[in-house]
Amino acid sequence: MKSYLVNLSLFFVLITLASCGGDSINKKKEPVNVPIEVKELRDQAIATIDFRKQEEPKPASVLLAFPWGYEFIFEKQKMSEKGEHQGRWIHFKDNGTYNYGYYEKEEGTGTFHHSYKNMRLLMVDDDPTKMPLHYETKFGSEIMILVGQRDYKTNGVQMKLKQLEKIPSNIK
Repeated sequence: MKSYLVNLSLFFVLITLASCGGDSINKKKEPVNVPIEVKELRDQAIATIDFRKQEEPKPASVLLAFPWGYEFIFEKQKMSEKGEHQGRWIHFKDNGTYNYGYYEKEEGTGTFHHSYKNMRLLMVDDDPTKMPLHYETKFGSEIMILVGQRDYKTNGVQMKLKQLEKIPSNIK
């Protein structure tokens, strides 16, 4: 009888532990609250990228050759200070993806399409809360100018980027 009660008690302890264990593993992430406008524009931009890739599957090689470092950003009628964006970079890959960061730290990734024929760059960040970005591109000797376009609300933004030999490092 004593062993029966011990086994029964052990059974209930095991059942209790099994029902409580793993809650943190099985717990689903809270859904991100994304404004409907952002979601709609992202869906539109992804569909546009897919369509444009059928017409122009490969981006311009000048875009892919090296990572790009941000030199100046004009936004909200204000020009950034010289050196304000030092260490910030973006790197476009030939598979239609990009990553960006600050010095050695990658801060994000996304998908893009660049039309060399129309000189347009459309970017969709992998972060679902971020708006798509659409720019007219202008290339010079080791320089790229991005001019924001109205359709994804990037008008009023201009950037000057410079080709980098490699992703910047602040490790000495």
